[in-house]
Amino acid sequence: EAEDAYEQLMGAFHDLNEIRVSSVSEIEEALAPLPDAGWRALRIREILQHTFEKYYKFDLEELKRKPVEQVEKHLGKWKYTTPFMKLFLMQHNMGAHAIPLDDRSRDLLAFLGMIEPQATIDAGAEDLKQVIRKADSPTFCHLIRSVATDAKYKGKLRLTPNQALGEG
Repeated sequence: EAEDAYEQLMGAFHDLNEIRVSSVSEIEEALAPLPDAGWRALRIREILQHTFEKYYKFDLEELKRKPVEQVEKHLGKWKYTTPFMKLFLMQHNMGAHAIPLDDRSRDLLAFLGMIEPQATIDAGAEDLKQVIRKADSPTFCHLIRSVATDAKYKGKLRLTPNQALGEG
């Protein structure tokens, strides 16, 4: 779904700079079939604008040479981003040991008894870092996200308010 949206976005605009200077509604139109296309469009434009204003290009190679703490601080300045976006970038582009989770992945992991049901995304990701090896984290995250976003299980793999940890 994400790859299709990226191809559609790049087909609708000439390059990343054109997306950066476009209105949110124009970007939203290119992402139309996706849910929350407006929020996604805003996030895309803000990240492109921030990156271009900081580096005068759309390349984050300079961040790879910085310590993880500095990268996290830099990503903290991006507006409208989610914890999943930041952790995914840290894991896939920066090579850091990060466990990118979203709401659905967190709910699934609580259902499976791997994290506390009331854990925030950041707390759950931090707890998992201690038990998932860095080398295994991309595969683990991919598999968890695949199950968590599978339409067949939508809304079924989460704890109800009266269930305790491990009762999923």
